[in-house]
Amino acid sequence: MKYGPWHPALSVALKIFQNLQSRVKQAALAIHSGTSNTDRTISFFTQAAQVFQQLQLSSQRVNEMATQTAAAGHIAASSRHIRQLSETLFGLVGRFRMQ
Repeated sequence: MKYGPWHPALSVALKIFQNLQSRVKQAALAIHSGTSNTDRTISFFTQAAQVFQQLQLSSQRVNEMATQTAAAGHIAASSRHIRQLSETLFGLVGRFRMQ
């Protein structure tokens, strides 16, 4: 059996091959697109992790400053209390000398 260049079976096989080739190209493009999306997602998560790390460091600094401010406030209150005690003591000593 001889097949000519335009034999129907050859034409069907050529269409199947072209369809297969087209689908392989589509699959390759989809894989490439998926890889690009994955790379972008990884990049976004990396950036998000860096932002969260910066937020954590900033939060720690704010807590340290709040602790220092509270300590300074406590020292100021203690200083006022000591000054009041000192003034009271000087007043009492002054009274004692007068008597």
